[in-house]
Amino acid sequence: MVELEAKMEASALSEAEYAELTKLTEAYEQFSVERLQLLKKLALLRNVGLEDIMTQMGLKNGRD
Repeated sequence: MVELEAKMEASALSEAEYAELTKLTEAYEQFSVERLQLLKKLALLRNVGLEDIMTQMGLKNGRD
C-alpha cells in the first residue's frame, strides 16, 4: 500500500494500481471503523473511557 501511495503522489499510477489502492484504502477504513467500535464496546464493559482502553492496550493513535 505504501508503494502505491508513493506512486499516486508522483502521479505515476496505472488504472489497475489506482483500483488496487482504492480497494486497499476502503478495506483499511472498514477495519478501522470496526476496530474503533470494538474498542468502544470494551471501554463500556470495563466502565472506562476510550482513551483509557487505548492506553491500557498500548495504542497511541489509529495506526498502532
